[in-house]
Amino acid sequence: MKAWVITKKDLTLLCRDKRALVILVMLPLVFITIIGLTTGKLMGWSDSNKIIKIAMFDNIDYDNIGKMGSFLNDEMGDSEPEVYELEEGDEPPSAEDELYDEEERKELRTVARNLVIKIANKLQTMKGVKIIEVKSQEAADQLIKDDEVNSSLTFGPKFFQRFDHLELGDVFLSEEGRLKDGLASLDITMDCKQPDSGTFSITQYMVRANTYRTLLSTLACNSNFIKNKLARKIKELNEANPEKFRLDPCEELEKESKGEPLTLAAYVKPKTDSSGENVYQELIPSYTVLFTFFLVNIMARSFIHEREIGTLKRLQIAPIRPSSLLAGKTIPFLIISLLQSFLLFSCGKFMFDMSWGNQPFLLFPVIFCTSMAATSLGLLVATFVRTESQVSATANLVVITMAGMSGCFMPRKWLPPEMQTFSLAFPHSWALKAYNQLLAQRTPDLQEVFICCAALAGFAMFYFILGSVRFEKVT
Repeated sequence: MKAWVITKKDLTLLCRDKRALVILVMLPLVFITIIGLTTGKLMGWSDSNKIIKIAMFDNIDYDNIGKMGSFLNDEMGDSEPEVYELEEGDEPPSAEDELYDEEERKELRTVARNLVIKIANKLQTMKGVKIIEVKSQEAADQLIKDDEVNSSLTFGPKFFQRFDHLELGDVFLSEEGRLKDGLASLDITMDCKQPDSGTFSITQYMVRANTYRTLLSTLACNSNFIKNKLARKIKELNEANPEKFRLDPCEELEKESKGEPLTLAAYVKPKTDSSGENVYQELIPSYTVLFTFFLVNIMARSFIHEREIGTLKRLQIAPIRPSSLLAGKTIPFLIISLLQSFLLFSCGKFMFDMSWGNQPFLLFPVIFCTSMAATSLGLLVATFVRTESQVSATANLVVITMAGMSGCFMPRKWLPPEMQTFSLAFPHSWALKAYNQLLAQRTPDLQEVFICCAALAGFAMFYFILGSVRFEKVT
C-alpha cells in the first residue's frame, strides 16, 4: 500500500513534467514519422527504393533487316563466311541486296521488335522490377547518372542478325559456341554505376535467363520436328479437356509476325505484403527498444531531483521497507514504458501498415520484460550519478552504446557474427531477438521467445538487486 502511494505521487509529478512527457511519448512518434517520410512508407506511400529499375533502349538496325548484310555470317563463332555459287557473269551479292519483299521484311521487323518486347515484358511482370524504355543511349546513361534507374539494357544493331544465326542447341549449350560470351554474343549490353556490385550481377543473370527463355520458345518453333510434336501435344490436351482450350504457341508466333508489333506492358505497382514485409517491421521494434531504455535518463534525473530537495532522505527514514520504496519509485516508469511501447506499436499498425505477426498477444510479455529490464537499469544508473551533467554523460553513453552494439540503429542481422554474440550481454539484443521471431518470421519459434523473455527478466532482477544494494550505500 505504501509503495502505491509513492507510485501515485511520482506519476503525478511525471505528468506535470512536460519535458519528460515529450521525450518519453512524443519524441518516439516524431522520430518514426520522420523515418516514414525518408523511407517512403508513411501512410502507404510506395517503397520505390526497393524496385530494380532498368532503362531499356532498342537500338536494332531495323532498316537492314532482310538484306544480305543481315544474312551474312557475323562474329558469333562461325569460322568462315557462307559460300555462294554464282552463275557465269553474275555479280557477287552485295550487303545491300534485299533477300525478301517488303511484306516479308515487315514481318521480320515485327518479329525482331516482338523479341525485344517479350524479353522486357517478362522482366516487367516480375515483382520488384520496372522497365523504362528510352529513345537513345544518352538518355539511358543520363538516367543512370541521375540515379533514376539502377542499370541500362541496350539491344544493339546486330541483335536480330545474331539471333537469326542461332540454333536450338546454342541455347541449351550456352556455355559454348555462339552464346559463350553471354549477352554480348547477342549484341546486348548492360551498364550501371557499380558494375562489380552483387545487385548488378543478379540483374544481369535475371536478364540473361529471360532472354534465353524467350529465344528458346521462338527457336523451337523454327524446328519442324519440335513444332509438329508440340502441335500434336496441344491437340491431345484440347481433346482431353475441351473446356480448357490451349492455343498453339507456334501458330500464335506466326499470327504475331503478321500483326502490329507488341507493346511494352504497363508497370503494376506491387501490393504491400500483409505479412509485414516493410521497413517498419524492423524499425519500430528497434526504436521501441531504444526509447524504452531512454527511461534510464529520466529516472536518474528524478532521483537526483528528489535527493536535492531531501524527499528521498525523508522516504528512507519513514516506516517503509527499502524494497517497497524502490518498487514505488520504479513502477511509475514501468507504467510509462508500457504505454510508450503500446503507443509505438499501435502507430506502426494503423499509420504504417505494420503487421503484429501471427500471434500478436505474445508481444505483451516481450514488452513487459523489456520495460522491466529498462527500469531496473535506470535504478542502477541512478545510484552512480550525482549531478545533471553526469546524467547527460553517463546515462546517454550507456543507453546509446548498448543500443548501438545490440542492433537498434540498424538491422541486427547486419552485425558481424562476433558482435551478435557479444551483444547478448545487453538486454536490448534479447528484446530484438524476440521481436524478430514474432514480427519477421512466418512461424515464430516460441521456445526462443520464452528464452528471450527469461533473459530479460534475469537482467531486470540483476539490475534491481544491484541497484538496491547501491541505493542503501549511497543514500
